[in-house]
Amino acid sequence: IADKAGQIVRDVFSGGKLSIVEKEGPNDLQTQADRSAQDCILASLNTQFPQLKVIGEEGDINISEVNKEFIINDVDNDALNISCPEQWKNTSLGDLTVWV
Repeated sequence: IADKAGQIVRDVFSGGKLSIVEKEGPNDLQTQADRSAQDCILASLNTQFPQLKVIGEEGDINISEVNKEFIINDVDNDALNISCPEQWKNTSLGDLTVWV
């Protein structure tokens, strides 16, 4: 997911048009790269782990409106093989919040 989000940012920057927009006012700006990378991360995590609560800095998203090419459906098996600290082994996804 991180690799795809990084590629999205690189693609926007290499295109030369950042498409800067106001998020919540003139002192709170974001670029298309910010928005698209977050869409990728949030939509991918929500697709792979629907029980996980994911909150994005750039605001909420409607997954049905996210570019389907941005959504990573395949779970990274290498990441799933990383051992979990003992104190977290009985924690369910519904008990966790991820901030992006």
